[in-house]
Amino acid sequence: MKKIFNFALVALAVAAVSCNKTPEVVKPVATLTGDAAFTDGKANITVTLDKANPNADTKVTLALDAASTLTSANVTIPKALTVKAGETTKSGIVLFNEGELAAGTYTAVVKATEADNNATIGTPNTVTITVTVEEKVAPAPTWDYVMNISDYKTNSEFHFGKAIQVNPNNMTFQWKFYSTKWNDYDKVDEERGYKVWANRLGQISNSGEKGMLFRFNDGHEKGSLRFNAAVLGNDGKDYVQVEGKDYIWSLNTWHTLTVTADGTTVSIYDNADLIMSYEQNTPEVFAQWPIERFDISMTWDDGTGYDKGQAFLGYIAYTRLWGKALTAGEVAASLCNAEANDDLLICWNWDLSEGTVVANAGKAGADYDLDFTKALAGGQASYVKAEDIAGAWTDVTEVEGLAPVCAE
Repeated sequence: MKKIFNFALVALAVAAVSCNKTPEVVKPVATLTGDAAFTDGKANITVTLDKANPNADTKVTLALDAASTLTSANVTIPKALTVKAGETTKSGIVLFNEGELAAGTYTAVVKATEADNNATIGTPNTVTITVTVEEKVAPAPTWDYVMNISDYKTNSEFHFGKAIQVNPNNMTFQWKFYSTKWNDYDKVDEERGYKVWANRLGQISNSGEKGMLFRFNDGHEKGSLRFNAAVLGNDGKDYVQVEGKDYIWSLNTWHTLTVTADGTTVSIYDNADLIMSYEQNTPEVFAQWPIERFDISMTWDDGTGYDKGQAFLGYIAYTRLWGKALTAGEVAASLCNAEANDDLLICWNWDLSEGTVVANAGKAGADYDLDFTKALAGGQASYVKAEDIAGAWTDVTEVEGLAPVCAE
């Protein structure tokens, strides 16, 4: 971007004679010039007099005129340039800060006045600035690696200190997972009369665990999904079914499970296929939903109420949250790499080859980075260990059937 500053300033000539007959003080004609372009966000600006004033300083005040479409938030100019007595020039630096400007053409109208009497000097100069904003593109994962969450020691409970607010009536949540076996967990809840909490993929919620919980085989057929989401008003519609029968999620293949909610309808997709929809009735208490917690699988160990035998057996490739309800076409387009934009709030790509931190590639930023060594484990009595996470990152070429994560 080139920013050109050309200013023409004309000072009034004034004769002043003291009682002691001091030499005549003349305010010379002045001009203001600037660099043709910013370099690293800076541009020099210079006041030049046609001749030196031997007896007094010459001060010119600069300001942004009300006609500017840029404000002081984006342009910083010297408030005054003072040419010292006996000199003819004085330079300053103008700074440009693009900040949150969208792409477009903007103007900075700079005016100059005589410091002594605030008289306008010359004609305000209009500087045109064209801002080009490069479209953000999320780092495209290679999907050479995915995360194995079968070992209960990798099961993690993350808490976020700074919560974004999501509107449950306009949002999308998405997992990409691969199950190798549906756990046939034999523990029966005596009160409920059936097997519970088996094959728990995870949940995203507020601090009170009100949100969306995904678990398989919970009292129904193997491979069936129980989707608890009081935040979306799905009470009584927990089981994902087609024509009254459980929808069975197949083993040893990648599934992208997507839930969209637009305030009228909740839709559930397996890859690009819409498999279930129902009328949304979000409770008033969830007008805004703070994202304060995220769990992977069970987050529990033996002896704490939820045994390791109930863990999800398989892999995850990514987890995402949008602040908008994706259309069917947008769901289909998101099955591999998602376009980074203001609506994509959270994007966790589980494609590390090493390390313990999964960065958030979404707009919510580093507040939602996941550090496993700060995640609770074992019934909240301890933290996940780095050595347990090190073995979770899985080269997809070393496990038959995992590659490709994204179909060509």
